[in-house]
Order: sequence, then C-alpha cells, then structure tokens
Amino acid sequence: MPTEKERFEILLEDIRGNIQAIAEGHQFLRQELKGGFAELKEEIVALRNEFHLYAESTEMRIGELEQKKS
Repeated sequence: MPTEKERFEILLEDIRGNIQAIAEGHQFLRQELKGGFAELKEEIVALRNEFHLYAESTEMRIGELEQKKS
C-alpha cells in the first residue's frame, strides 16, 4: 500500500500532466488568435475557466490528503 508521500507524489504527477495539457492548449489558442481567429476568444475564456475549476479541485484534493496525513 502506498504511503502518504507516494500518494502525494502521484497526485503531483497527475497535476503536472494536466497543467501541461492545459498550457499547450492555451498556447495553441493564443497562436490561432494571433493568426486572425478572433472567434476563439470564447474558447480561451472557457479554457481559463476550466483551469480555475481544476485548480480549485486540486486544492481540495491536496487538502484532503493533508487531513488524512494528520
């Protein structure tokens, strides 16, 4: 059975992977916008909102792990 530290490391790897995917998507959308695709602004806003929701969810998950550790 994994230790709390190992669980936390697994969670961090998951977070890093998700943030990387979000950042790549965000960068792609910015490049498309610079190319004249202004209609993608809504997608950027949606992506930004999803990132904020993901960050809040991650904070909750980390808080739960910290509570279990205590």
